[in-house]
Amino acid sequence: MKSSAFFCLFCASTLVLGSIAGGCRQKVVTAETTPVQNHTKEDMLAAQEIAVRQEKENIEAFCRRSGWDLKKTGSGLYMDIYEKAETKAPGVARGNAVRLRYTLHLLNGQLIASSDEEGLKTFIVGESDVEAGLTEAVLCMRRGERARILIPSHLAYGFSGNGGSIPPMATLLYDIRIEEVLVPPKK
Repeated sequence: MKSSAFFCLFCASTLVLGSIAGGCRQKVVTAETTPVQNHTKEDMLAAQEIAVRQEKENIEAFCRRSGWDLKKTGSGLYMDIYEKAETKAPGVARGNAVRLRYTLHLLNGQLIASSDEEGLKTFIVGESDVEAGLTEAVLCMRRGERARILIPSHLAYGFSGNGGSIPPMATLLYDIRIEEVLVPPKK
């Protein structure tokens, strides 16, 4: 008799504790989900703002150390055409194919790629999968010109990098020379 009373008391207390714990758990999850999600979104936006500001400071410090007078475009691209072409050299337009001699470094000096090792870089301007900053730069140039280009991460591979040699939030430093501009035939 005593064991069945104990068993009933045990079952009743387990049900009560289970429903209290279940109710508490449900309230905690519901109460914390919305503020935590909003807080996380705000934290991510704040972190992005800090990262962008830090990248800008790093670029400007790099330019000062290097003694380069790079001009900043409205998009945030920094560039200097340091070897001009003759005025009759063809300019670059969207849809043109360009062939570039280039070197690509990270700001820490690490060489990522070069035309000496990989051959000339050839792409159709505005239609190829190249960094937005590189497309913007070549559109400002003519055949035969050389330029230094600092491409902030938002105009290159952004917060993800390229999964290989270019890390997330990497600023790219290109030195390019446009070797050839090929204009497609008119249709």
